[in-house]
Amino acid sequence: VDLAEIMVGDKASSPSKKKDLTRIVKAWIPVASGSVLKASEEALKVFETYEIPILSIHGDKDEMGKKVTEMLGSTANAKTVELSGGHPVYLDSPDEFVSEVL
Repeated sequence: VDLAEIMVGDKASSPSKKKDLTRIVKAWIPVASGSVLKASEEALKVFETYEIPILSIHGDKDEMGKKVTEMLGSTANAKTVELSGGHPVYLDSPDEFVSEVL
C-alpha cells in the first residue's frame, strides 16, 4: 500500500505517476495483510483507477483477513476469495491457493 500512498495527492492522476506505478506493480496479491486496514480509501482506489488488478485471499477462520478482503473488494474492486484455513491460508490450503493465483 505504501506505493499507492506515494501516488496519492495533487498530482496522483498525472500520466507520469500512473506510468511510474504501473511500471512497478502489475498486480497485487495481499496475503495476511492486516496493514491494508490502515490504508486510506483514496490510496486503495489508486489501484482501481490505474487498472492494477488485486486478488485478495483469506482463510475462513481468519477474521482480520476477511475484513481486508471485504475492504479491498468494496473499495478497490478486488477479486475476493475465501479458502478453507486460518491466517496462513497459503499453508492451510496450498493447492487451492496456487489455483487461485494461477
